[in-house]
Amino acid sequence: MRNGFHRVSLFVAFVLVASSFASASTIGPDYPPPGGVTLGGSGSVANTGGRTFVFSGLDQSLFTELYWGLAAQPRAALDGSLDLLGSPSVNGNVLTYTGVTSWNDADPVGGFLGVISVPIKLEITLISGASWVTAATAGVNPSLGYVADVNGSAFTAHAAFFAKTGNNGATYIALNAVPQFSSGLTKSDFGGGFYYVEAVPDAGSTIGLLSLALAGLAAAKRRFS
Repeated sequence: MRNGFHRVSLFVAFVLVASSFASASTIGPDYPPPGGVTLGGSGSVANTGGRTFVFSGLDQSLFTELYWGLAAQPRAALDGSLDLLGSPSVNGNVLTYTGVTSWNDADPVGGFLGVISVPIKLEITLISGASWVTAATAGVNPSLGYVADVNGSAFTAHAAFFAKTGNNGATYIALNAVPQFSSGLTKSDFGGGFYYVEAVPDAGSTIGLLSLALAGLAAAKRRFS
């Protein structure tokens, strides 16, 4: 009986300690995050001016780490078939993903170019309340490159797709501003989410739980032995 009781006690202690630290890995992408979030802002990531995201009302007490970023690598196209954007890089507060798509020149100004390959990109700019860290450091899919480390209850970001078509002096313009022969050829795929490490009980709380559990087992032993 006594050996059985000791085994049960050790098992319960192990379960409690394991459960206290089981959530130490990064979870996500999720939207909304635990505790909720309020989303404001305006615009569209593919239109001129891009999209501003204003996140507020985050409950940082629920996390030891909180990140925001893409749920998957972004995609865009000018030929109706979405192309993957990769090679993520950070310059200051701007994260950039780049790629290439085919485009059938619909604007003869400056000379008809025909079907050509043109660069496309997505820029995500952190305006306030967060900073870029590598996805690997955050425990997030490394193919994303970087995620935003949220350091408060609110932050603001801006995102925009661009294409360099050539007829406008070879400068980048908003993806949806590129002239097309027919509708449905310009496409983009952008999805974000939150990644987080849940707050776990501190050492004192864990010891307190163990003490209560073992005290209850001891009382049960006295009652039934």
